[in-house]
Amino acid sequence: MSITPDSSLARQLRIPKASELIAAHLRRQIVQDELVEDQSLAPEATLMAEFNVSRPTLREAYRILESEGLLTVRRGAHGGARVHKPKPDGAARYAALVLQSQGALLSDVYDARLLLEGPVAEIVARTATPEDIALLTSINEEAALNSVDLVKTLAIHHKFHNTLMEMSNNMTLGLLSKMIDIILEQANFTHVRGRASEEDEALASKRAQRTHVKLVEHFEAGDVEAADELWRSHLAVSAKLVLTHSAARTALEVMN
Repeated sequence: MSITPDSSLARQLRIPKASELIAAHLRRQIVQDELVEDQSLAPEATLMAEFNVSRPTLREAYRILESEGLLTVRRGAHGGARVHKPKPDGAARYAALVLQSQGALLSDVYDARLLLEGPVAEIVARTATPEDIALLTSINEEAALNSVDLVKTLAIHHKFHNTLMEMSNNMTLGLLSKMIDIILEQANFTHVRGRASEEDEALASKRAQRTHVKLVEHFEAGDVEAADELWRSHLAVSAKLVLTHSAARTALEVMN
């Protein structure tokens, strides 16, 4: 089928710019480990000759990769472009920004958390090794030692949740969880500064700590059903507590 210059299909087609093609080439090299973390790219003059492009075109390619967190560019005599591997936190933070810009409700984020984290206790209960149980136990002990510092205890509880996600050994599930994790971490902190009394906060923290300890006991006993039921209930109760007392209603309000 021939395409005339004024056809509707021709108008829809867009030939990638040279800078986009260069960015795609370098991005592929980074993802495939042909370029490694903190490696310096060749000098601009060398890359300009290799790609047969001007300096502005090459720098536009750099800007594309900088916006993706794959390059850091420093100008000057001792400058240059350094490579960075894609990181889950970068994807998570961008996803959080998308949710914020779309006005996602905080309740919506917590519903997603329940869907993502809900099955995790069952997975870990079936697969937990003695080393996994020892690690979770050490986190619980750390929380107990810091129980008088509510903000620090919340951070440790957060670490317990993240460690469980990692133990599920599902990279996709872990990445999706991280995409809402940034918002939820800030929501928990907002909750501490919110409308609940200090006594209520302390009671909630202790209740969470008891749940975490009991969950590890279920793992040790290999009680999959009890672990699953306890964890889903814990997530639902935690969400209700934050949503009840936090002044924020949207993801954007939490992050501001």
